[in-house]
Amino acid sequence: MKDSPWLLEFLELIRKKPGMYLGENRVERLEAYILGYRQARIDFGLPEFHESEESILEGFTYWLAVKLKSTMSLNWAGFISHELDPSQDNIYTFYKYFDQFMLERKRKTLEQLKFEYDVLFNRIT
Repeated sequence: MKDSPWLLEFLELIRKKPGMYLGENRVERLEAYILGYRQARIDFGLPEFHESEESILEGFTYWLAVKLKSTMSLNWAGFISHELDPSQDNIYTFYKYFDQFMLERKRKTLEQLKFEYDVLFNRIT
């Protein structure tokens, strides 16, 4: 089985018709779908993510925490649904912030994002 990038392509498909892929427009459903797909890849002996995409969602979590100045212990989906938009259509909020993150990701490494996150949590002074 060939391992190839899938996350960004998958997210673009869902962006066009989230209800068709997820059944509703909630970010929690997107998170569950991604977790299920990751587990299926593991079950087939593939890595969870292609090496070019493995740090994207982790970095997005760090970026959101710093952007929101939130010390809540949440992942990216939690930040969207609890801190930004609890509505039934919060998938659109996800894409708004994810697009901003992807632009900034070109300028910052995962290590830089994690450092800013650790500073926020006073792990580093």
